[in-house]
Amino acid sequence: MAEEKGDIPDLKAKVRTVSRRHFSKSANVLESLINACRMDVSKQEEMQACHRVVKDNYIQLTNYDTEIQHAIISSEPFDEVRLENEISDAGKYRARWSLLDTKYSNLLKTFTKSNHEANENRRFKLPTLDVKKFDGHIKNWLPFWGQFKKIDADDSIDECDKLQYLCQSMEPGTGVRKFVENFPIQQKSYISCLEELKSRYAREDLLIQLYVRELLTLVLKKENNLTYLYDNICSHLRSLEVLNVTSDKYSPFLLPIVESALPSDILRVWERQKPDKVGDELSSLLEFIKKEVETSQRITLANDFDVTSTKAEPTAACLTVNNQPMAKKQVESKCIFCDRGHPSTECFKVANMSVEERREVRRYKGWRCSFG
Repeated sequence: MAEEKGDIPDLKAKVRTVSRRHFSKSANVLESLINACRMDVSKQEEMQACHRVVKDNYIQLTNYDTEIQHAIISSEPFDEVRLENEISDAGKYRARWSLLDTKYSNLLKTFTKSNHEANENRRFKLPTLDVKKFDGHIKNWLPFWGQFKKIDADDSIDECDKLQYLCQSMEPGTGVRKFVENFPIQQKSYISCLEELKSRYAREDLLIQLYVRELLTLVLKKENNLTYLYDNICSHLRSLEVLNVTSDKYSPFLLPIVESALPSDILRVWERQKPDKVGDELSSLLEFIKKEVETSQRITLANDFDVTSTKAEPTAACLTVNNQPMAKKQVESKCIFCDRGHPSTECFKVANMSVEERREVRRYKGWRCSFG
């Protein structure tokens, strides 16, 4: 690449050199991610994020190129050779960006085509996903952003449309909805609005304090439902891991909080059963609680299965008797319909009698029974 000389501002030329170096490094990373994504689709989000960075670097670089070219054109005497070299050098970076952008776009089309073919081959219709709405509470930021970030990373959506989606994703009637609505529908408004929201609700220090307080709330409640405790503890710990508060680093202060939230009998069993040497005591405790929850589920299932509680459904041929104890009941062996020595339910004469005739026989003979 040609070096800037003469009356071109030295500071501007040095800044442009740094910008070109930074663009080349980020472009190399993007090219590696594009090649990696052809084999591993899980790197798609990382590739999209890197593409946005390279795009911003290229836009900044073209601004520097334009300023320096204008400086050459305005200089006296006009140096045509220097301008030609400058345009040639800028063209090399433009060609590099165009090639990367084309590879990136073609790869995204491949992913879209594969997803479309998979949807066509699917024999069932998936339900429509509704974007989770954010109500302005910091506790609900991570669930909201986990879904909305797919819209944010989609380069095919215009930023004015992204601002509209962002506004619709805010809970109506809340302060955060009014805050987003105050931004004008312009290209730059989306980035500014999103940065303002992140500065308010995506601060790691506040989120960490929030989930630690949620764990402390479980301690104060003294909940005896082990399944409820296990689900909530794991939920809060997973949220902390998203914020890089991992158990291997912060186990010493997370472990006492989790232990304090457990019922005393469960904690006694844990103290008796835990190994003498444990690498990650918090993970071992969570695994122990998980086994206790599974054991409790098996015990509940066994207790709910009661063979003696099964009752036979009465049929139309059965007689319903009063509620006296079985030991005091006398089994009548004489048929009320034909006065023969067999149970009334087995009488063939009944089949030829109407319901009114059966009722007349019962009333006549004084029986307190009825047919189904």
